[in-house]
Amino acid sequence: TGGRPAAGVLRHRQRSHRPTPGSLGDRRTTAGRQAPVPGQGGADGRGRGQDRAIAFAAALHAVLGRRVHVITANDYLADRDAALLGPVYRSLGLDCGAVLGHMERRERRHIYRRGIIYGAMRELGFDHLRDHLGTAPEERVQQPLDVAIVDEADHALIDEAYTPLIISGNPLGGTRWAVRVNGAVADMIAEQRVLAEGLAQDLDANDDRSPERLRLLAKLILANPDNKTLRQHVSQALHAHLLQQRDVDYLVDDDSVVLIDQHTGRPKPDSIYQHGLQQAVEAREGVTVQPENETLAQISVSGLVSRYGQVAGITGTAEPAAGEFRRKYGLVVAVVPPAHPLLRTSIPPAVYLSREDKLAAVVDEVEARHRTGQPVLVGTRTVEQSEELAGLLSERRIPHRVLNAVTTHTEAAIVRDAGAFGAVTVATHMAGRGTDILLTTTLDFAPGLCVMGTEVHDSSRITLQLNGRSGRQGQFGMTQTFLSLEDRLVNLDAEAILKLANCRRMDAAGLTCYTGPDVSRRIQQLQDAADREGESQRALIQDYAAELDHQTHLYHQRRQELIGLASDTERVRPMCEQVVAKVASRLAAKHLGPDVDNDYAVRFGRMQAELRRDFGVECSHLYGMDLGLLPESLAELLTAQLDRLASRCGGSAFPELARLLYLQVCGELWPGHLTTLRDLLAVQLLSGSNHKSSVAAYILRCTGAWNAFWDMVDEEFLSRLATLQTGASGTQAAQPVKVSGATERLLAMDAPLPVDEGHGSITLI
Repeated sequence: TGGRPAAGVLRHRQRSHRPTPGSLGDRRTTAGRQAPVPGQGGADGRGRGQDRAIAFAAALHAVLGRRVHVITANDYLADRDAALLGPVYRSLGLDCGAVLGHMERRERRHIYRRGIIYGAMRELGFDHLRDHLGTAPEERVQQPLDVAIVDEADHALIDEAYTPLIISGNPLGGTRWAVRVNGAVADMIAEQRVLAEGLAQDLDANDDRSPERLRLLAKLILANPDNKTLRQHVSQALHAHLLQQRDVDYLVDDDSVVLIDQHTGRPKPDSIYQHGLQQAVEAREGVTVQPENETLAQISVSGLVSRYGQVAGITGTAEPAAGEFRRKYGLVVAVVPPAHPLLRTSIPPAVYLSREDKLAAVVDEVEARHRTGQPVLVGTRTVEQSEELAGLLSERRIPHRVLNAVTTHTEAAIVRDAGAFGAVTVATHMAGRGTDILLTTTLDFAPGLCVMGTEVHDSSRITLQLNGRSGRQGQFGMTQTFLSLEDRLVNLDAEAILKLANCRRMDAAGLTCYTGPDVSRRIQQLQDAADREGESQRALIQDYAAELDHQTHLYHQRRQELIGLASDTERVRPMCEQVVAKVASRLAAKHLGPDVDNDYAVRFGRMQAELRRDFGVECSHLYGMDLGLLPESLAELLTAQLDRLASRCGGSAFPELARLLYLQVCGELWPGHLTTLRDLLAVQLLSGSNHKSSVAAYILRCTGAWNAFWDMVDEEFLSRLATLQTGASGTQAAQPVKVSGATERLLAMDAPLPVDEGHGSITLI
């Protein structure tokens, strides 16, 4: 991962009620014609009013008879905007509502029937997944996905586009491995550091590279290279110890590890790391290790959005990502000019020689502006940096407040007071999106809010969002950036900056810094390079995620076809015959393929045993048959077995029973297939292949896994169906079975069917 934080997932634990099916929308992504994706240009100014602007597009679509989903960042915004704009929609004869996390299925179904629905991405996504886990069309919650209008579109559709939404089931395995491997890896890292220090001293002394000692170290690290599971556990433990940083990538809250959104700085309590990394981090921090759960359903944000017929969005920082919007979604960015002229002054960045000098300069500037009464917002990259800067301000006795992922419980109060006379706020970039800092009336004609940046971010959109807190709605404002040659990105071009002698300056405190047009140009080049690297990383993740989304889409389509057979039972029998033909061919090829030699009898015996055990069919009379005719003969035997079952169950009950049984088998085996795909991805990420070859290899492996999954479904379905037991108590003849809705749900849950003595019953084997 090149030191980048691992991607997390949004995970939702399956509730006790049964999920219900839904429908898919054709992907006809618009190029921003119905609702533009406005972004502010080079002036990067932002103002309030995005929620009002969305209302125009939502109302237009709703009037035309399309159902509109307005996708927000969280439940609070969905509830607020739906309540705020509800009277406007109702005045136009339109109904509107908000889907919130606490709502039950019945209430959600009622809201989804309205014309305009507000909801967080996670709520809409989980409802979509639950709809495709069910077995009956009348139980679905969502209506057809017509139009999606995404608020803060660049964050949702680009930054979070490939964060998977996952519905979790039962725990998979235990957590002891995480604790044991954590201790071993911690000891190994300590030993490795001691050994490295010793080797370095040896090299300095006599240039003795000690190859035997290096081989011993490699042996200790690898331990057992043939143990793939151990290798993955050790790899994730090393990742947790060496690449994941507390208060940067995650924070510890009570007895749990909470991920931090790298783009907004906000905590993500519903997100976890995948592939065992979450357990490795929990073990490292000494909190309770939670087991990794079975994945029942999964889709990425990009995959969910692609299900809508039309997609549009709005944000203040779309223009830097215009290329990605066009390539990934076919959306054209339309820049909407601000309603008021921009009155913000941007001071060129100053680069100091050391991090200590930079922080000292920041504190000096904050103190000077605080004395004049100008409110100041200082942006930091991490929680740790914000706490450090807060400590320096406290030493100067400058009153201030801190806003980061640890202090979200006081966010509303901090943001409310950040525009007050003389206010000083230190914040991570969570203050840059979704917040509105209002200046007190006494500051209307003052310099306004001063935003200070303390580092170059990996994404220019984060910088634009933070600077956009100043100079809003025609107010005055100013921005200033303080950097150092020790900063992560600036350090990459430190030598070139030091050569800019004409830009060397001394600030008011006598500290050396570099500032001017040439420095600004260098910083912009670093920012552009970081943007390109981020886009390249997202492109790689997109290619990986697209394969899983594609298979998920095909699987959902197949389930919808099966659910639709409830009203067209005549198509069930041909489906069963197709399954029989495929299974018969695979059995013949598996046991008596073209490579059969002198062990024909042994192989035939194995096939005979499998048919008897798994399908209840006797094939001893086929011994010696022409191998070319064997698949057809096996298919006839299996078909005859199904005919006997149909005659016992009754002609009307058999198609419904077969349909539900196929759905049940699909539902049982699908989580295992998702686990296989995730394991394939984990293995592929550890390879050193380049982008194209790595993705191609992954797609090939996934295609093989997809074919193997359906082969497994066919064999398991046919085995259960062929060996299904029906009967009657005493001498009473078996009666035709009528499958009720309750029985259908029991079958879908793999629950034991109640047996009524004296009447025919169905028992699942």
